[in-house]
Amino acid sequence: MNKDMDISLFEQKETEQQFIFTISDSIVLEQLYGFLKYQFLLYNQEEPYKECFDSVLKRISECVSFKDIEEIAEEKSYPCFQRSVIDDEIEENDWHWLKVEYSIWLMFAEGKIFMEAYNNFLRFIEHQVRVSGYKWSISGAFRCFIH
Repeated sequence: MNKDMDISLFEQKETEQQFIFTISDSIVLEQLYGFLKYQFLLYNQEEPYKECFDSVLKRISECVSFKDIEEIAEEKSYPCFQRSVIDDEIEENDWHWLKVEYSIWLMFAEGKIFMEAYNNFLRFIEHQVRVSGYKWSISGAFRCFIH
């Protein structure tokens, strides 16, 4: 799991049936607002996105606990910040797979993204590459398509 994400950011608990990794409350309270603000700035700033981003950021800035933030995501009032669950598997060996259930916060809930509303998300990926690749001018030639 450590190759997919930085496990040091998580608090770990173990039961007889499962291992539970929960992101540290202090990391969320100290960094979530700034992280989301930066990511949202890279996404399409037209409406209805901008209003969603501004509303979520305002609500998160008023939160004093992890639980407050989790409640916002569970409301599913904002397509740019929702709670969801993803099931996955990790190969332990050739005959055994470990089931993993991720409880996540979605930053962008674009319905049927690769069938209908993919354009804004692809532009987001392009912008990410350009911003993160600022040291190399060739990054300005990057485009993202579905073929």
